[in-house]
Amino acid sequence: MSRIALSAIMTFLVVCPLPAIDKTLYLGGSKLWGGIATWNGVESRPGYGGFRDIVLKDSQYEPDENTDLLLHLDSNPPADATGSYAVTSSSIGISDRYAAIGRGSGVFQGQAEGLVVEPLLPSALFAPGNQWHDFTIEFWMYPAGGDDATVLLWRNFRRLGSGLLPQELRCGISGGRFVWSFTNLFAPPDLGPFSAVLQGSGPVIPRQWHHYMLRFSAETGLIESSVDGSPDAITYANPTGSENGVVYLPITGGAQSSRLVVGAGFTGFLDELRVSRSFVSDPVVRRFGLEPGSAITRIFDLGYPDTQLSSVESRSETPGNTGVFYYLKMANIKTSEIDLPGDWIQFAPGRSLPDAKGRYLQIKIELLPDGAGRRSPAVSSVSVSYAPHLPPEAPALLTARPGDGSITLSWRKVIDPDLAGYRVYYGDRPSQYFGADASAGPSPIDVGNATTVTVSGLSNGKLYYFAVVAYNTTNPVQLSDFSNEVAARPSKLLETPP
Repeated sequence: MSRIALSAIMTFLVVCPLPAIDKTLYLGGSKLWGGIATWNGVESRPGYGGFRDIVLKDSQYEPDENTDLLLHLDSNPPADATGSYAVTSSSIGISDRYAAIGRGSGVFQGQAEGLVVEPLLPSALFAPGNQWHDFTIEFWMYPAGGDDATVLLWRNFRRLGSGLLPQELRCGISGGRFVWSFTNLFAPPDLGPFSAVLQGSGPVIPRQWHHYMLRFSAETGLIESSVDGSPDAITYANPTGSENGVVYLPITGGAQSSRLVVGAGFTGFLDELRVSRSFVSDPVVRRFGLEPGSAITRIFDLGYPDTQLSSVESRSETPGNTGVFYYLKMANIKTSEIDLPGDWIQFAPGRSLPDAKGRYLQIKIELLPDGAGRRSPAVSSVSVSYAPHLPPEAPALLTARPGDGSITLSWRKVIDPDLAGYRVYYGDRPSQYFGADASAGPSPIDVGNATTVTVSGLSNGKLYYFAVVAYNTTNPVQLSDFSNEVAARPSKLLETPP
């Protein structure tokens, strides 16, 4: 290559600096989701490519003051989340594929006793000798077929005079319908026998998840069964079977230890078994709530103010009527470590981006379920490309010409669309620009867009060192590196003697 051609290329690079190379910020995928700072109703689960997706969090129950028994059936061996009961026998498996809610469900294969639960605390409802008031029993069921099977079975004996009265609570599939039956659990004033049966109005549908619930009101005596939140059958715990009459309250006998058997002879999946000491009015009958969930990133520092995003790409799935919305905030200054100032700006990955810019970036991903609350979108990854808004190039070819009490400086113009001006630094030692002699004021001196300036008010014969910095229009401003350093002595002579 000729010297002329090389000189032309070097001149082009000085006069026309190359644009900044795009950088990319990755979330999800192989980078996982460590950049997420706030999880609101969402969580990460195994997903695309063997990594983790962001999905809506299941509406899984958490124990409260009214929870008597809670089996999530997410792990093996199962455990009561309240600590009031112990699982004393289990022959079931756990499936992470067919879950109604949560990470898994119990797999039952027709065992005589799939799961046995016994009370640990005297206050547990199924402990011997307790009188119940309001209560609710609920669970999710996915039967493999319509064969007769027992889902819940509890037995004991209550003393009646000198004899024993057998007690039983049973629910399950009988004759293709779901049936709840109570034998001598509800006690009349004379503690004599009393039975109640609630049979479902429709057939049990195999290979589908449905929510089954029974609840009792101690005030009215109402015993109500429901399927997927809709009432299916009712009766009353009194001799009339209607709203009129003395309410019979449940009493567990104390003649023997109590065992609650789950899934005796049942084939299929069970999930989220909960017993409450209350008349539950708002059961969870959807896998996901109808409100959106969101994941908000931490604040990312892009390094330079007024940086603009080049593109945002996302890998996601939106089955059914689910949806994913994306929002961003950008600012040059952050006022907190968790939230950038300003409103969220909505954008769509893969499309043109809003006119936002800043040094700091924050992204929000909002996930919306379908209308039935059964499906969730999934976000596998997000990639953000941006071109750093670099500071101006350093002024080049700085020269100094001494004059009487002054030094005239010149340098090559910096080509930058955001250039705002230059600052002249001076001092009496190399690289230490703390001068205060000049008529224009102490170092540095803002000289605007001039590329030739005379610094006056200097002392003749004193050696001064100079450097120039360019700055741009950002707020806060960005400064270039220092130019080359020059030194000169002011003199009464118009030219420096040889």
